[in-house]
Amino acid sequence: MPNIAIASNDALCKNLKSWFIKHYKCGDENQFENMEDGDHLYIIAHDSEMKNGDEFIQYISRFNYPMTDFEITLIVCSADSYMFSEGLLKPSEAIANHFKRPVLASSTIVTGVWNDDGTAFFSGNFKKINPGDDIISKMNNLNIDDQNN
Repeated sequence: MPNIAIASNDALCKNLKSWFIKHYKCGDENQFENMEDGDHLYIIAHDSEMKNGDEFIQYISRFNYPMTDFEITLIVCSADSYMFSEGLLKPSEAIANHFKRPVLASSTIVTGVWNDDGTAFFSGNFKKINPGDDIISKMNNLNIDDQNN
């Protein structure tokens, strides 16, 4: 089962991606088509690079990824906040909606330590973001009955 790690072009993010490839036997985005149920997608970037998630979604849409039941973790500071968003969607919500699956993301700064022995520790205010939980999806799902009674 190929877990996948994707990182921005930042040197620190690339270093963490290499750690995931070495210790978690992750593949890169070119191996999406091999993902199976239970696999994991790790997205590693800085919040200033992720912004509102639109550029990442455009980038990831170029690859052939299966609609299997894989998990997604954003190792991105403030991915579940409006800090770098230009609209009503947080980056975590945009990515959850795009993949149509829950995303684990932090609303605060993410710090981490990854070691040569394969252990890693990440801290942040992580929570699960479900697709469709954003304000835009909720407004689109409102059923307003405008019939006069």
